[in-house]
Amino acid sequence: MRVRSALLLVLLLANGCSAGDPPAADAIASQMPGATIVWDALPHLPRPLSGHTTGLSHGALLVAGGTDFPVSLFDGGSKVWYDSVYVLEPGASAWRLTSTLPHRLAYAATASASNRILLAGGSDETRHVADAFALEWVDGTLRRTALPPLPAPLAMAGAAVVGQTLYVAGGHDAPASAQASNLVMALDLQTPDAGWQALPPFPGPGRILPVVVAQAGQLFVASGASLSPGANSGIVRHYLTDAYAWTPEAEATIPAAAADAITRGSWRRIADVPRAVTAAPAAASGQTHIIVFGGDDGTLADRVTELEDSHPGFSRDVLAYDVAADNWTSVGSMPEGLVTTAAVPLGDAIAIVGGEDRPGHRSASAHRRRPAQTSPAPTEGS
Repeated sequence: MRVRSALLLVLLLANGCSAGDPPAADAIASQMPGATIVWDALPHLPRPLSGHTTGLSHGALLVAGGTDFPVSLFDGGSKVWYDSVYVLEPGASAWRLTSTLPHRLAYAATASASNRILLAGGSDETRHVADAFALEWVDGTLRRTALPPLPAPLAMAGAAVVGQTLYVAGGHDAPASAQASNLVMALDLQTPDAGWQALPPFPGPGRILPVVVAQAGQLFVASGASLSPGANSGIVRHYLTDAYAWTPEAEATIPAAAADAITRGSWRRIADVPRAVTAAPAAASGQTHIIVFGGDDGTLADRVTELEDSHPGFSRDVLAYDVAADNWTSVGSMPEGLVTTAAVPLGDAIAIVGGEDRPGHRSASAHRRRPAQTSPAPTEGS
């Protein structure tokens, strides 16, 4: 992997893609097996973070809130929540603190639309919250706009925007709750004052940390972890591979190859993910694909206290789901497995900033995945 200089960001953000927009249609060819993919290093965050919100607004990358273990979990440390908002502007070589959130916040359901980063729910050290708002970077200033609160507190849910509607799916309502939700709420961004509307729940178990992505006019919910009570008032996660798609009645961008199998306004089961991808960053790519980066497959979940800091980390495998063909394909690997972070579309590239790289440990690293022929940057020191 080649380390890039400060000039990388100028090239990275020069693609001109609005936040939440999928990459250009021809970009999917670069994501398929046999294509040459390059991972670039972006400037590190000022501190390790996971559970934060990440998005692109008017060319600037924003990171808001999140958690860390300043003292290792295995040395008796506790998780710390943050309210900081960092920005990486075009041409900048480092992130800078620009503002703070109204309160400490992590694990909010997050999506992007029209250069705004949308947050719903989340948690702090003691509670889950129902707050919802939008962040936008305007003329060098962070603008925060209130949205109607969710009907109830919710954290560790997923979110995506289809058309002009924000969807929030899954999650759970309290830190000690051993019951995950399969509820889906929708907010029309054109008439937000109408509030949140309940959709039919997605099939299958309720779940936290699902992969939730919009593609081809549809909403996709995959994997995540269901919950059950464990010993000593603990909570046990059960890692899932089932996946579902919802087609809103108003959307009309369904690939012709899949149209016959789709009933609008209803859920349908799609091909299972080859392995659990709980808490994985994911993004739409091209017109018919979803790219899922790593994720927690649960294989070492029972050995966290045994392995401690020798845990090998989360999966680095990258998967692609073909909406039209209804199948999953392996499309390479990432430099490090990062969960509870986001995959942010940047033209025909995707950025992943921070995240949890192994249980109880956060990363400050940031990466960009791009086709080899796209925006090459000078090497460090050139």
